[in-house]
Amino acid sequence: LYNGTKAIGKSGGTGALKNLLSQIIKGFRKTFIILDALDEVPKSERKDLLSWLTELVAGGDPGSLSILITSRPEADIVRSVEPLSTFTIPLQSKTIDPDIQFYIRNSLDSKDEFREFTEEIKSEVEKTLVTGSQGMFR
Repeated sequence: LYNGTKAIGKSGGTGALKNLLSQIIKGFRKTFIILDALDEVPKSERKDLLSWLTELVAGGDPGSLSILITSRPEADIVRSVEPLSTFTIPLQSKTIDPDIQFYIRNSLDSKDEFREFTEEIKSEVEKTLVTGSQGMFR
């Protein structure tokens, strides 16, 4: 693939890359793939990716491929991944929110740039960030 593309100044097509990865996976007894933040892939591209994942799992030896996916529970992702899943670990917002709230409160109380904020403003910032985080925060 390299000799036919990059070496001559072209890039490999998606189909060629998919085939290459499939061949590489078949060369190992056990393969692990990690897809982080699948929900952040644009929906227009995500449909093809989810379809290909289904093909990849169906085309391999049972048990030879393990895929770890992190994502918000978007309907299209759940619908595509659920039949492939051995198990899921939901990270509910109510479990994670106290940690996020602690971090935000600590930041608001300890950083100089927030010292002039009133308690009312700090509480509003904290509430808005925790509520909007949906269990995720950077």
